[in-house]
Amino acid sequence: MVLDHKKQSQLSQQTVDAIADFVDQSAIEFILVEKLPALIHELSQLKTNNPIHNLEPVIDKLVNRFQYQENLNLMLKQEIHNLDKIALKALFMEVGKYVKGEKVTGEKVNELFCLVGQADSPLTFEQRMDTVRQLIRNDKPQLMKKLGLNSPHNHDQKSYPKFRR
Repeated sequence: MVLDHKKQSQLSQQTVDAIADFVDQSAIEFILVEKLPALIHELSQLKTNNPIHNLEPVIDKLVNRFQYQENLNLMLKQEIHNLDKIALKALFMEVGKYVKGEKVTGEKVNELFCLVGQADSPLTFEQRMDTVRQLIRNDKPQLMKKLGLNSPHNHDQKSYPKFRR
């Protein structure tokens, strides 16, 4: 039984490491989100100074998309933290397999979207998976603690047996 626990712990650690190591469009999206207000301001200035028409709907769409994503992220983050250990572990496993390129159904991620009332979200499968992956990554230390796993940053340290006096 010790081997099973040890093997399970290693598998969990590998999954979490794979999630942390995966770099995708989320970093770019984060930079764009930071730059969005300045871009909106520039576009609105362009609209008033140049004979370009119909920029207002584009600006409104960008603002709505930004607000939707921010609200969705907050709801998903809260729901992830409210998951029990079993559901959280299943979510980690599914996202980890996705990150590794394995074929996954996205069942756990879709359940998470249903829990926050976004079952019909306009996001694609990849966008949903990447959103949840980024949220897990952002809160990794707290989520690892909830799962009872050590932080992956500590796995490089050698463990020495502790002796009692």
